[in-house]
Amino acid sequence: MKVSVVIPCFNGEQFIEEAIASVLGQTHQDVECIVVDDASKDRSREIIQRLAAADARIQPVLLDENGGPSAARNKAMAMASGEWVTFLDADDLYDPRRIEKLVAAVSGSDANAAVDNQSVRRYPDGPHEFSGFRFLTPGKVEPFTAETFFAEEGKIDRYLRPGYMKAMIKRDWLQQQGVGFPLDMRVSEDFIFYATLFAKGMKCLGVGHDGYIYRRRPASLSQSQAVNFKSMSDAIGRFLSEYRGMVSEKSVAALTYRSTMLRRLSSFGGIEIALRQRNFAKAVRLILQSPESLLVVPPLAKRKLERLLQKGTRS
Repeated sequence: MKVSVVIPCFNGEQFIEEAIASVLGQTHQDVECIVVDDASKDRSREIIQRLAAADARIQPVLLDENGGPSAARNKAMAMASGEWVTFLDADDLYDPRRIEKLVAAVSGSDANAAVDNQSVRRYPDGPHEFSGFRFLTPGKVEPFTAETFFAEEGKIDRYLRPGYMKAMIKRDWLQQQGVGFPLDMRVSEDFIFYATLFAKGMKCLGVGHDGYIYRRRPASLSQSQAVNFKSMSDAIGRFLSEYRGMVSEKSVAALTYRSTMLRRLSSFGGIEIALRQRNFAKAVRLILQSPESLLVVPPLAKRKLERLLQKGTRS
């Protein structure tokens, strides 16, 4: 089974070579690696071209104008020749057996997609901290349903949302659906992509193996983070406006709850920034404008407690 791996890259000279190497070093060798340079301003293009000249499995796509990760992924998916297509962010990595495990899971099944777990680590070379998806059972291959996807998407906890997953999808089925990553979004475009596929009947298997290495960068509280929370809430509303009738009422309820909490997080983020800046008048004004934002404090406190307990267990 040939598998096409899609890597969008923008100004990734520090990590793109390592990402490509993790694809070429797979135990399943029948791969093509489509690397889309999204008009980088650094040495990314030079690195990609050098690597492509040394290995025919690398297909470089060099864009003259920056279109964002959605456009880059869509371009690569359109030219993929593998029976299956999957994804890798330029600053992340694959475990050497990732594709082998995914291919083994779908072989002989009627599934048109498979998703594995993610080893969450600190960028660039931190150790494994935890497995990102709690809905996957270690060592097992089980159905991963639309119901589970939307239920997990609705939760507020320390784990990754399933919208972060990097599924392996059967290419001909994907093309028949006519679904791509939304070009007008820079936040939650992955969620919209997978949610739409599930609404259209994607049959997905969950593989309990940490095949994808997700390297987190330190995040600082900022106004942009609050804006992102609102954008994520808007993305859920956008999906429900189009596909509400194609998902269960349980799924609608889970997504509605998540959307509400994201809006509260957006408001609370502005309050927390004001408090850290000791701008108490602004903080009070924001609280009066959105008193419901304080309802997110218990979930946030719970997440912080879980982190402390995890650190204590490791030490």
